[in-house]
Amino acid sequence: MILMLFGESKEGKVNRYEILAMGLLVFTIIGAVFRFLYFRFYIEDAKLIIKHGWLKKETKVIPLERIQTVNIEQGPLHQLLNIVKLSIDTAGSEKAEAKIDALHKTMAEALRMRLIADKRESSTDEQNSRKANPILTLTDKDLFKLSISANHVETFFLFLSFVFGLYENFKDIDNSIFSNIQDFLPKNVIYPFLFLTVAILLITIVLSTARIFFKFYRFTVFSSSKGFQIKSGLFNIKERLITFQKIQFISWKASWIRKLFGLWMLEYHVAGADETSKNLKVQLPVTQAAYIPLLVKDYHDFPQITNQIHIRIHPSFIVRRLLMVGLLPALFILPLLWALSNAYALFFLLYPAIIFIVALCTQRKFRLWALEDACYIKKGVFGEERILFEWHKLQSIQIRQSIYQRRKNLASVDIQTAGGNIAVHFIPLAAARQVVNFALYKTEVANKSWL
Repeated sequence: MILMLFGESKEGKVNRYEILAMGLLVFTIIGAVFRFLYFRFYIEDAKLIIKHGWLKKETKVIPLERIQTVNIEQGPLHQLLNIVKLSIDTAGSEKAEAKIDALHKTMAEALRMRLIADKRESSTDEQNSRKANPILTLTDKDLFKLSISANHVETFFLFLSFVFGLYENFKDIDNSIFSNIQDFLPKNVIYPFLFLTVAILLITIVLSTARIFFKFYRFTVFSSSKGFQIKSGLFNIKERLITFQKIQFISWKASWIRKLFGLWMLEYHVAGADETSKNLKVQLPVTQAAYIPLLVKDYHDFPQITNQIHIRIHPSFIVRRLLMVGLLPALFILPLLWALSNAYALFFLLYPAIIFIVALCTQRKFRLWALEDACYIKKGVFGEERILFEWHKLQSIQIRQSIYQRRKNLASVDIQTAGGNIAVHFIPLAAARQVVNFALYKTEVANKSWL
């Protein structure tokens, strides 16, 4: 529009690209108007009903009891217009089940409370649930420690693949660009490779640090009678309300770097939050171990382990892992690498040693406590992870045995919940049967609902 009003082409006429841009603008405005006029949502008979569409009409019906989380987001444009986007997730959907892109914040919060409200609650209980008190906030110092201790390795490999893909796409277009760059690099092939690796590593550290900073900026957790309300973000502000009854199990973990800083990443595994529904996962950075019992107590009292009997992974797990994952692949790959790069293939000998160290740490750190009302697991390799799972949240449980495990009287146990699975490998068969029988018994006699 600006070009058409204030600019002219050399012939003194508006060119076709400006006409096309104007046509797209008008078409977009008309489409937005029709979407606004034909969009309706309301609650009827314990169902959220959303109707939209002009030429193609669509009606979506979502039972309130199927709704797992209701999230409020504010991107930069939402903040400028003082509106929010409401997204609704259900257990059976990988993506958001429904979205309402533009609502006033007060209306969005009221609608969220209505969608997740328990029908058994009175109006007084609902009013009290809105009175949330902050229990956890991140200071600038905590945010800095969280950013520099992030998983930079994952970002490094993603960015490395992006750079090599970019190189493959552009090298055939203009080789002079890359030839000019190569003139400044040493002729030995190892030095350009090291230079590129270090440069990409530094860039990924900056990118990963910035991503964590933007994601958890002004991170605050509010506690209410219904659950936890979580708010965070700089450019894209997100608010989530996690109700206690939707939590299936809780885990918290820390890499060895974050353990040095006293940082943990706690995750609420809510119903429907499996690997295909990452939008339902709820992660909370914890800056002090003393906060963990406070964040866990509404689900289950923090376990106090003293001399309780525990289950451990059998030592044969180390030998099996070293043989199948370490030595056998090395026997096939090492001759091939030797034929291609000679002496550099010797570095691959470190691979079985790494597999052995990982298996040894896994076996030594694992502990499983079958408590009266919950299962408590401690595991990890170089870092540490804890899992707390209430028995009545169980969906199914099974015992698996490979040929090797049958010969050694060992077994693996798979615990399925509505929030994901918990796997326990290479424990004694007798202990596995005791865990399964006890879990089924506690599930049958429990008076609590899993959801």
